[in-house]
Amino acid sequence: PAYAKLEEYTPSLTTRVYDSHGDEIAALSIERRALLSLAQIPVNLQNAVIATEDSDFFSHWGVSPRGILRAALRNFSSGRVVQGGSTLTQQLAKLIFLSRERKIIRKLREMVLSVQMERNFSKEEIFQLYLNQIYFGTGAYGAEAAAHVYFSKEIKDLNLAECALLAGLPKSPESYSPFKNPNLARTRRNLVLRRMLEEKFITAEEMGAAIEMPIPTVRPGLAGISAPYFVEYVRRQLEPRLGYTTLWRGGLSVHTTLDMRLQRIAEEEMEKSLVEFDAKAREQWEKQ
Repeated sequence: PAYAKLEEYTPSLTTRVYDSHGDEIAALSIERRALLSLAQIPVNLQNAVIATEDSDFFSHWGVSPRGILRAALRNFSSGRVVQGGSTLTQQLAKLIFLSRERKIIRKLREMVLSVQMERNFSKEEIFQLYLNQIYFGTGAYGAEAAAHVYFSKEIKDLNLAECALLAGLPKSPESYSPFKNPNLARTRRNLVLRRMLEEKFITAEEMGAAIEMPIPTVRPGLAGISAPYFVEYVRRQLEPRLGYTTLWRGGLSVHTTLDMRLQRIAEEEMEKSLVEFDAKAREQWEKQ
């Protein structure tokens, strides 16, 4: 495939629906994803990914012979595959352009594409796309979605321990999921922290404090759609006009006339009336 397609590549994004005050009332998406600039992604998360996945990223030319040799030695000494030799650029090339088949020809294509990408795009552009593209598990594509799924936080509010946990997920999202394998997830997070210390991204004191932090073992409650009937009405208005793909994958911001504050009052009053109705109906039934 032509590497130039990367210039036109647009990942599937989440369309967000807002009320008249600018508060989000719904998120419509096929994949939970947001497109962020590097400036919007915490430095701790960037460093954690570099330390864990590709410590030579800013010095290699798409393929890292040293990384391949280092991985081979570690795998040989461990007697099993514990580290891959692919650079971040190679991983991105495979994610966007290639299949997951384990064949020599696919690996060669991956390496050629990586060199072409490095020649035509800056390191920052490649790294930004990687952080927005990579799968973190539990339906979260990209760092912003992962912050919400695992911690119910804005990405800017993540602490060091949380950044390290996220950085450890892409290698095997299911195996290292804190919701499924908390002990393995903790071990993986601590390994990421040690790698950050080795690369001098953090101090020993920072690592020690982060290791003491708990990990999430229960998925945070996902915010449901507020005013679902209204949101469904909006969807029916937009989908025929814009098309399914644009609405569900286009990352739109839809501003509506709904006043969610008044909506909540209306729903509370309706709930009170229904409770009163049920009480009166029960009372009449008992008299009969």
